[in-house]
Amino acid sequence: MVKKGAKLRVSIPCILWVLAFAQAGAIAEDSKSLTDAVDALNQKNFSLALSLLRPLAESGNPEAELQVGYLYYWGHGVNRDGQEAERLFKLAADQGNAQGQYELARLYQSRGMYQEAMNLYKLSADQDYAPSMFGIGVLYEAGMGVPKNPAEGLKWIKVSADKGAPDAEINLELRYENGGQGLPKDPEKAVFWMKKCAGQKIAGCQYSLGTWYLYGRQGVPVSPNDAIQMFESIISSASALDSQVAQAQAQLGLIYANGAGVVRDYSKAAEYWRAALGKGTGAIAEFGLGALYYEGRGVPRDYTMAAKLWEQTAQVMTGTPVAARMLGRLYAEGKGVSQDKVQSYEWFEIASYKGDRESLQERAHLASLMTEDEIRLAQMSAKKWAEIHAGPNWQKNFKIFGKSAQENYEMGR
Repeated sequence: MVKKGAKLRVSIPCILWVLAFAQAGAIAEDSKSLTDAVDALNQKNFSLALSLLRPLAESGNPEAELQVGYLYYWGHGVNRDGQEAERLFKLAADQGNAQGQYELARLYQSRGMYQEAMNLYKLSADQDYAPSMFGIGVLYEAGMGVPKNPAEGLKWIKVSADKGAPDAEINLELRYENGGQGLPKDPEKAVFWMKKCAGQKIAGCQYSLGTWYLYGRQGVPVSPNDAIQMFESIISSASALDSQVAQAQAQLGLIYANGAGVVRDYSKAAEYWRAALGKGTGAIAEFGLGALYYEGRGVPRDYTMAAKLWEQTAQVMTGTPVAARMLGRLYAEGKGVSQDKVQSYEWFEIASYKGDRESLQERAHLASLMTEDEIRLAQMSAKKWAEIHAGPNWQKNFKIFGKSAQENYEMGR
């Protein structure tokens, strides 16, 4: 019992132990918040992630600063704000966070601040952060911020790839696929690096490898089951962009519609294509779903819906020209749209701009049923459409887009 007026003496070791215990508790709490935030990010619940990360970032936690920086950079859960993202990356970098140093270096590099970028890349690489090694390699190869030295640059890129940096792996894959830039053409090594990148669940690499498995290429035998595995992995990924998920869904739609290595299932194809609509698939989803509505496969027959989806397809420059041709037929027959010879001719004309040969015959037959004024009006409308969608150099652009569109069509046949 302590007497009244007596001084309470606490040993220094005891005070240190209490402080250490409190600090450990705070660290454990921070760690749990970070773990919960990562779970929220994986579920794309950005508002919850931000509510967990912001207090940690404001208290100076570098990992939280980095993650909140990413949210501002991409505009996830907040309005996109590059300046705020940079501020947070810098706070993390100033505390020696290797990833923060890397992200800040990338921003500096994009502005032409090459020396500052190189300094940050080196600080990060000293902590064995592989993506920064790739950044060093790129600067050496281009002579940005340092004397140009392609051999030194390639050395850094190889080290970065060996340590698992996806950008470096993709870089080597392209060099080996095409030859040049210090490396010989070697399809087997190109496949090795693509598989290594895909093995890290990098959506872009998984998509490329999936298309290789689906359509075949040197060093990769056709394997629809492996293709399906790649595309399904992208769809289930928390880090894949919406456009990458949509591209994977579009390819799965093709697989199930064509019965490539699986039992043909039009309903499943429709489900995948419907999920991918309007998300940057080169209009594969729009055209495919339109075809299902036109034929009544997997969905009720609906010419109006087919026309709507094919018009969306036609407006994408790399969209298959068959969509424009089929629109021409719908207007010629009055299916799903009002019968209109002028609009029918216009769509056949647009299909021909995109390199579709079959539309030429259908246009010629239709012309025999039209007056000269109707034909002239249709041609003017088609030209105006082309100028709107392909620009003033539309004839030159359509030669480029027509090739891509035809390739897109052949891939999806």
